[in-house]
Amino acid sequence: MWTFLGAVGGNYRLGLSFMSMMWNLLWPIMLWIFGSRVWVLGKAYKYITYSELINDYYDSKWLGVIAVIVGVMALVPYISVQLMGGGIALKAFTKGGIPHVVGVLLVFIAMVIYVVIGGLRSVAWTERTILPNINVRYGSICCMSIRRLWKYVSQNCSHLPKVVEAR
Repeated sequence: MWTFLGAVGGNYRLGLSFMSMMWNLLWPIMLWIFGSRVWVLGKAYKYITYSELINDYYDSKWLGVIAVIVGVMALVPYISVQLMGGGIALKAFTKGGIPHVVGVLLVFIAMVIYVVIGGLRSVAWTERTILPNINVRYGSICCMSIRRLWKYVSQNCSHLPKVVEAR
């Protein structure tokens, strides 16, 4: 459940080793390698979904159908984890005032409203926040790692001579 809600905690708990998790390393690399190429193809051939691209590229309607099925199957657990995490967060924020199931339903309703109102624009709204999210995530990793290093040095290196004396 670390995908969004637990990412900050994972950064704090694991420090730089949090970056070694596959999700944190692979998605920016894949986006950098394939993102612009897929965008150019979509713009040139008026593709809206990746299954249209697969249909045309491989000249196979069934391969596009399989791509849609795999995509939906991959999204269901991901969305479920977000809903569960939102329910847990609401329960924690309200100190049990909002039960977990009610929290999940509230987050679900908020997601549905966001998608219905935003449509494809909601994707752009979300994607616009990716770069600041990356900066915050890796900035927090660096800050937490420096904090851990400082704590380690202050606890384990007290026998060393001090360079600067406190006033």
